[in-house]
This record gives sequence, C-alpha cells and structure tokens, in this order.
Amino acid sequence: MTALFVVAPPVAWAAAPTSGNGATPTAAGSAHTVRLVEVNSADSNKIQVVYRYDGAAIDATKATFTENGSAVKPDSGPTPVPGGSRPVGVVIVMDTSASTDASGVLAEGRAAIKALLPTLASGTQISVVAAGGSSLLAQRFTTDKTLVTKALDLLSPQGDGALWEGVARAATEIKDQSGMVGSIVLVTDGNSGQGVPFDSAKGAAVDAGATLYGFGLSGKTDEAAQLADATGGAFATSDKATDASKSLTAFAPAINGLYSFTYKSLGSRGVNDLAVSVSDASTKGSFVVGSDARGPSALAFQAASSTSGIKALQNSFGKSLAIVLGLIAAALAAYAIIGIAIKDNSSLASVLLPYSETYGGRIREDDDDEDDVEQGMAQTAVVQRAVELTRQFAESRGFLPRVEGALERANLPLRAAEAMFFYVAAAAIVTLLAIVVTRSPFHVLIVLGIVVLIPPAGLSYMSNRRKRQFEAMLPD
Repeated sequence: MTALFVVAPPVAWAAAPTSGNGATPTAAGSAHTVRLVEVNSADSNKIQVVYRYDGAAIDATKATFTENGSAVKPDSGPTPVPGGSRPVGVVIVMDTSASTDASGVLAEGRAAIKALLPTLASGTQISVVAAGGSSLLAQRFTTDKTLVTKALDLLSPQGDGALWEGVARAATEIKDQSGMVGSIVLVTDGNSGQGVPFDSAKGAAVDAGATLYGFGLSGKTDEAAQLADATGGAFATSDKATDASKSLTAFAPAINGLYSFTYKSLGSRGVNDLAVSVSDASTKGSFVVGSDARGPSALAFQAASSTSGIKALQNSFGKSLAIVLGLIAAALAAYAIIGIAIKDNSSLASVLLPYSETYGGRIREDDDDEDDVEQGMAQTAVVQRAVELTRQFAESRGFLPRVEGALERANLPLRAAEAMFFYVAAAAIVTLLAIVVTRSPFHVLIVLGIVVLIPPAGLSYMSNRRKRQFEAMLPD
C-alpha cells in the first residue's frame, strides 16, 4: 500500500502542488514532476525503488539516480509498474450527500470520472465508494471499466455527508490489497457531515500509504486540500462544477507514470539519501537502510548538517578511525595497569621512602616546601609520563616559568606541567565531542575557541582579583 506522490499540472484554479517527500522544486519552466513513492531497503543488495514521473515514458526509463551523492546503476529497470508484478489501484470516492445534486457536483463528478477511466493504464484496478448518509462500497476492485461505469450511474444523492467516512473506507480497501500502489480520487462539494472526523480519515489514508487528489468547489474544501497535502497529493478547486472533468483528466499522466527499479546500495546502514533525475525534473529523499519507507513523511529528505570532510566520520572511514582510537586507548590502559602492577621499587627514592618525614602521612610541621609533600593529579604511570613530557617540552620552549608564575599569582595549588597537560587534554576531548555532536566545522571552531580561551581568562581573573585584594590591604 504505497503512497502516490502525485502533482497536478498547473491550472488557474488548482491547489498548489505539494512536495510530499521533500522533493526539490522542479526547474523554472519545467512541465513535469518526479516523486519518490517507495524505497524498500530490507535487502541492501537489492533495494527496490518506485517513483512517479508525469512525462513521456521514454524519458522516465532514462532516469539517473544517485545515493549519497554517488551515481548508482540499476540492476533492473526502470520499468512501468502498471501491468507489472505490483497491483496499481484507484479508489473513487464520490460525495453523494443531498447538497451535491443542487450544486451539480454529483452529475459533473460522475461525468469527470467517466472521462478519466479511458485514460487509466491497462491493468489498473478501480473501486468506487459512495459517501452520502454513510459510506457504501459501490464497486469492489476490478479492471473492468464497464462495471465501474455502471456503479457510477447507480449513485444518487442521499443523507447529509459521510465524506471522511468514505475516505477512511477507501483507505481500508487499499490497505487490504497486498502490495498495492494506491491512490484516492475524491469529488466533493465540501459537505463533510458529522460522521468520521477529518483526523481519523487522514490517519487512515497515511497508514494505508494512499495519496489523495481530486476536485471540489472553492471555499468549501479546505480540509480536503489539507488531506491532499498531508498525503503528498494535490487538490484542485473551482467555482464551477463543470471544471471537474478538466481537473481530473489532468491527473491521468501522473497516475499512469509509475516506474520501478532495483539497485545495490552503496551504504550498509544508517540514513541514505536518494536522488532521481528525469529530463528536466528531479527529486530527492532519505531512507533508513533496512526499512520499507513509504509516503511523504517516511521519505522526507533529511539535509545533512554539514557537507564537509567531517561527514566522513559517519562512513567506513569513521568506523575505522573509531576502532583505531579504541585500540590505542586500550593499549594505554593496559600499559598503565602493567606499569602500576610491576612498579619499580629499586630506585633511591623508593629505598629512602620509609625514612622520609612524609612517610605514613607524617608531615613535619615546620616544612615550608609544599612541593615536597603535595600530591598531584597525575596518579598513574602513563599520566605521570605524559606530564613529564609536557614539563620537558614547556621547559625547553621557555614558557614553563611563566605558567608557574601565573599559577602562583592566582594562588592555585597546581603544578605547572600537570595544569598544562590536563588543559590540552580537556581541550582535545571537548573538541572531539563537538565534532561528533555537531558535525559542523563552524561550531567545532567556536567550541575550540571557548575551551582554549576560558582557562587563561579565568587564571587572569583570579590573579587580578588576588592582586586587588593585596593592594587593598596595603594601607593596613
């Protein structure tokens, strides 16, 4: 039960066509539209795609396709769906409320449907639902257009509107047909009545994967137009019921223009983008690999937050990078554990430790050298080695004394080498998290700038505050 993303050719009194599945607008001056209908990616080696093009069949079979920006070649197709392995169905919902007789919508609508029937592709299954005082299945699905014509002739005005009940009944008929690519053609004067509410009919149509399009009188069919928009279709309105034939016949190329093809996906998981280009028309949508996506919401195009190289983290390169980083982290952890387990106790400092005045927690009260007794943040062998390398680098570059002076002025009991090491490590970790979360170079640069600037700014603030406090005490 797949939605038909159908758009009527422009007419002066037609509702604006909907984009349905996030399709990109057709180029200015283009006379045709293309829409994605279904992407079944349960088997990534054989993804099945159905799309609709309302132009020449020869152009539709020459369509080009791209997945995530890379061209893909169909394994089979594109081939027309009508008359193929998938059933194509159209449910005609005729508003037969009492008001349709006076407005002329019933008679003109009947004539419009009869004019539409000969234009439908061979093999299209057609059903008729009457929506008067209640919904009535006037004709079950059949390919015999003579039976459909007879059912239309028997329709008569009655009751006070069961319009949405009729739409819900049509959606159920489509859903009950396995694999059907279905649509609903609605003709109404806008008398919806007090039966099934609009939201229920809308939910039934979306659930069945059916697209609604049709004709109604101006000013009385706002909800019908909303339903067409929600299902990816279109709805034409006019002040004259005699325009019904012109409107519905204009939908025929779109109804018949269903094509399908299969291809092997270039991506094994996640969200993939699929673009279809036919002559002067194009569309694109997104689907999750492993799903059977049908309808406007399921196939809505999801624009990537960034098209830069950072997007590479989402593909096989990103997976490989994550594995490498994980192995490095595991190796460092193992090294740290081994270093702690087999710690060398033969050094002079270790031998003299029992005789140290700080051994066992004893600290000499008159010991003014805090550096001899303070415990730093680096407690593991790996971190201590990293801190030592940081100290050597900073000392060789000549800025270790400046950092020590800044920490002392701010009255922070931190070792300069440790402070610099954890500062750089924190900046690196936060930046990596920003890359994973935002996937935007612009946002990553902002986060990096904030992380890099905040610690020095805080250190400067604390130093200045202490200086002001000291200066305030000078008069005393």
